Amino acid sequence: MSSTSNTPKKRKADDVVSPEPTLSSSESVGPDFNVLSEIPRLFLMDFQSSDETIVTEALIRVASLCSAHPEKEQKRSEVFNTGGHLAIIAVMKKWHDFPDIQVAACKAIANAACGVQSQFRESAAKVGALVAIPWAMKSYPENEELQLFACGALMNLFVANDNAVQFIKLEGSLGLLFAALECFPDNRILQKYGVAAVFHACGNEELRAPIVKAGGIELLGKACRVFVDDSNEIEKSIRIFAGGALKKLMTVIPG
Repeated sequence: MSSTSNTPKKRKADDVVSPEPTLSSSESVGPDFNVLSEIPRLFLMDFQSSDETIVTEALIRVASLCSAHPEKEQKRSEVFNTGGHLAIIAVMKKWHDFPDIQVAACKAIANAACGVQSQFRESAAKVGALVAIPWAMKSYPENEELQLFACGALMNLFVANDNAVQFIKLEGSLGLLFAALECFPDNRILQKYGVAAVFHACGNEELRAPIVKAGGIELLGKACRVFVDDSNEIEKSIRIFAGGALKKLMTVIPG
């Protein structure tokens, strides 16, 4: 019987296993997003957080950076150029059961879509803004802040007439806009945003008949009767938008 040798088998040169590479303490794993400017960093880091508070605050920050001032136009351009329209809608879809996030997202869309940012308006609509916004309005009908910023977002998105067409063709969407105006009659800013949205929609001839059918003339007429204080700029704006919309709607009434 032959005996088995306990002597370890020698490795061949080909069998030698190289040690795993190690990172020094000064090296980091993965891309360092901290070197980016603020807006892309918000989209790539804070928007991806699993913490509701961090996501909400990031949306509020985007809204602040894009606030309705001419000097913010560069920031609004940066939001579009870094895919902000995609990022905001993705957040609305992911966090659809969180009203604070929906409020902040509507405000971010409203501000990013103001000014001359036609690219953001058109692109946001294409990736689902005009589905996400009415969904939020329907889900939280008594949330005054959400309805306010949703109306503001629609007002700015409707500057592009094709967006108004897309919105009104969604079953029930026009009713949600009118419901917000009826539910919060004392919120003058909401009234201004909502009536301005209707005014922009009336710029498209094919939308005038649906607006009339949904009760638009009665709603706009009421705005003209209620907001009569010329010394108040907001009330004056409401009446101007309402009067302008009524003038356009009258073209579809026989006689």
